[in-house]
Amino acid sequence: MSLSPASPTETPLSAAVTYSRHLAGAPAAGAPEGLCAIAAGVAAAATDVAPADILGLTRGSSASAEARALAMYLAHVGLGLTLMQVGRGFGRHHSTVAHACRSVEDLRDDGTTDRRLDRLEEAARYAARGGRLAR
Repeated sequence: MSLSPASPTETPLSAAVTYSRHLAGAPAAGAPEGLCAIAAGVAAAATDVAPADILGLTRGSSASAEARALAMYLAHVGLGLTLMQVGRGFGRHHSTVAHACRSVEDLRDDGTTDRRLDRLEEAARYAARGGRLAR
């Protein structure tokens, strides 16, 4: 799995946050569906995969599946949703979410990827707070 965007420059954190908040749209603040949409927005900005492909019910391309795994990881680890909540938010079984989280967690052995995942988790939490800094 690659966490590199298609463009040579990484998407700025602020753009990922703005985009993910736009995607979350109508769900109530803090609702699992809204938090899954935020995670999908951050993953979309980080991987240059369309949010519709990440949130789609079919597997799609390998890039879409990898971006979806990242989004599910961010929803579970970064935003604290249960595997069941993430599964419902992405239309997947909780065992699929667990597998996705393990596959992303395995990438953390690389220091650069570990730091990038930390920043993406931060971006997801920031967006979930409505763009406010933590106290």
